[in-house]
Amino acid sequence: MARLDKTTGEERVLGILVLLIESEASSKGIFSVEIMDPGRALTPSAPLTGHDHARLARTKMLRRAVQEKNTEIDKDEAKQIGPYELEKKIGEGGIGEVYLARHALLRRPAAIKLLKKRSINPETLDRFEREVRQTSRLTHPNTVEIYDYGHTPTGTFYYAMEYLPGLTMAQLIQEEGAIVPRRVVHLLDQVCASLSEAHAKGLIHRDIKPQNIMLCERGGIYDTVKVLDFGLVKDVSDPENIQHTAPDQLGGTPMYIAPERIRDPSRNDARTDLYAVGTVAYNLLTGSNPLRRRQ
Repeated sequence: MARLDKTTGEERVLGILVLLIESEASSKGIFSVEIMDPGRALTPSAPLTGHDHARLARTKMLRRAVQEKNTEIDKDEAKQIGPYELEKKIGEGGIGEVYLARHALLRRPAAIKLLKKRSINPETLDRFEREVRQTSRLTHPNTVEIYDYGHTPTGTFYYAMEYLPGLTMAQLIQEEGAIVPRRVVHLLDQVCASLSEAHAKGLIHRDIKPQNIMLCERGGIYDTVKVLDFGLVKDVSDPENIQHTAPDQLGGTPMYIAPERIRDPSRNDARTDLYAVGTVAYNLLTGSNPLRRRQ
């Protein structure tokens, strides 16, 4: 875990979340939570209860099931994109498709994101290129790593990134429901660490949500977080890049957009992402979303 040397906005938010969790827990007498100094590294050193072990075992089983499903090879879909052999489609979005692939020589697995040909226009191509270029500037271990970018002779644009077998945070919530507070702090500490580097470089993610946060195993360490999908990233350090979004264009997922941005879409700074982190925290702690209609 990276050591936090100074208190940033991300760390203050995490510290506040811990205090709120402890206050709620104490009032209900359910469990106790150690208050951690947001200026030092968070470590999952506290002993786990039997309930914790049962939840972690179920999560590992689901992770293995998802990994096995995603790594089945469909020979009918296999084809070559640059130096990568596509094996199976594992995801799809509005303008792109994601495939499990392997480098033809290294045999290293990778995830290849292809820009759909029917979606190619100046706006989508600009967004696609901006996503890969801005993400490639980031080196934090909790941010997805970009390997390569290019296009084929037939005009298919693609980029290669690390393949992350595991669960999205949305899948975790769907399977587990409410997550124990100590684990929530451990996960969000990693999300905040990833965003801290991006914010220091003037990059705002603008679409933090459970679907864009992956939980995986890296080097034998479970619950390693990877922040994904910088497709809506905004570089607020460059005045020219600020003009890429029209003043009245609101990007992001409505449930995770701060009210201030809804009133004024041009308001983009690090607080945009921190608001979304708080909403994700609510999702994790309650197993539901904050806009759910109360009975």
